[in-house]
Amino acid sequence: CASKDSDGASATSSGVGYAWGVAIRPQGEGGHFWVGAGGTSFEFVGDVTASPDPALRTLHQDALHEVSVPGADADTSEAGLGKTTGVVFNPAPLNSDSFAVTGQPVRVDGRQELLGGSSRFLFATDSGRISGWTERGADGRIVRHDGPAKEMFNGESAGMSFFGLALAPGRDDTLWAADFGAEPQIRQFDKAWQPVATHGFANPFATGDPLDSADPNGGKHARPGDPAPLNIGSSGDRVFVTYATTKAAENGTGFDAGEEDSLDAEQETASGDRPDRGKVAEFDAAGNLVRVLDDQGR
Repeated sequence: CASKDSDGASATSSGVGYAWGVAIRPQGEGGHFWVGAGGTSFEFVGDVTASPDPALRTLHQDALHEVSVPGADADTSEAGLGKTTGVVFNPAPLNSDSFAVTGQPVRVDGRQELLGGSSRFLFATDSGRISGWTERGADGRIVRHDGPAKEMFNGESAGMSFFGLALAPGRDDTLWAADFGAEPQIRQFDKAWQPVATHGFANPFATGDPLDSADPNGGKHARPGDPAPLNIGSSGDRVFVTYATTKAAENGTGFDAGEEDSLDAEQETASGDRPDRGKVAEFDAAGNLVRVLDDQGR
């Protein structure tokens, strides 16, 4: 993981491998960058563009360095199943019931404490887990020490494979996860970590049978070879979903879960740098399609 400070100098963190998800805790809320990589989320501090404090102009780490993520491990190879992927910041009050966790263990001054409160950060893995991390101690004080997040949902047995997370714009009660697994789609969760019916976000590239024969606006099932949701993120009141082309399983039944169909460098060059293996769609906060970006096959 490499970063540059305001003077253009770069810094490298040797422990960060296969960096994937990133979330920013806004200024006034801590100003931290959280980077998901391998089996860990790494925390960095700094405002490298405009901070009046020279100490913050270089990205660095404070007393909280890293949080281990359930369902992920240190195997960062392509074959490893268990990478930290989606990372999202939750702005809800710590004492709220928004994506709350209980019994999150942490060691402070040589003794174990159990934290409980609204998650500050939520994590996803390609092994189908979603977990939360809080910094609220039993007496309401802030506790920021290295330790594990708490697993709150496990969809591995259902073939789920998450690669991105987003909270609904302006809300802290709705979570979306990009599932690129056995049944690729945008999954929706309520603030109690429970999966609920997804409102909107019909895949505009799916070519299979209708999801609901009585509701053509509900969209279609994706078929192997169709683009499917790989990541999701929000900006303002808009939600953006990136799609990658899926592959069929080797036995010819269903999807090769968690694996996109890509080109190697020579194939991409031969395509004239238009591999046509990804798409981007823009939705409103209610999940209605606004537009598909014209990428001209790039």
